Amino acid sequence: YQRRVHGTLSECLFFFVPFSMRALLACLAFGMAAAGLAGGLTEGQPMNPEVEALVAGVRERAQELAQNQGWNGVFTQFTPLYYKTQVVAGTNYFVKVQVGPHSFADFRIYVPLPYTNDAPSVAGVVLHVGKDDPISYFDSSA
Repeated sequence: YQRRVHGTLSECLFFFVPFSMRALLACLAFGMAAAGLAGGLTEGQPMNPEVEALVAGVRERAQELAQNQGWNGVFTQFTPLYYKTQVVAGTNYFVKVQVGPHSFADFRIYVPLPYTNDAPSVAGVVLHVGKDDPISYFDSSA
């Protein structure tokens, strides 16, 4: 008979944490993920004055990034339509914006935690998206 001393954390939790506690932890983890608290994107949300002001404040930098990606033009419109958020060390706002009469783009705007005293920044741009295309995660190289 050989006694096993080592095991993974999940094995330890399985044997030493009662079933009711494991179920509660699983429900909490699922609830946090569904609420967008575990790094995933929330569902699309209608615009509100706070997010509209955030988007308006990064218009110039967003246009620079679009032009750096080869887009040849200027934003003739800059109307945010809806957004999703992702909680990280701060908050990412993924925003669908109408940038012309028939042109749309998705922007990722990073808002750092308040204690940093850093300003929001445009962290990514996806050009040539459709008005009805869903917003999904993209990084700064998109």
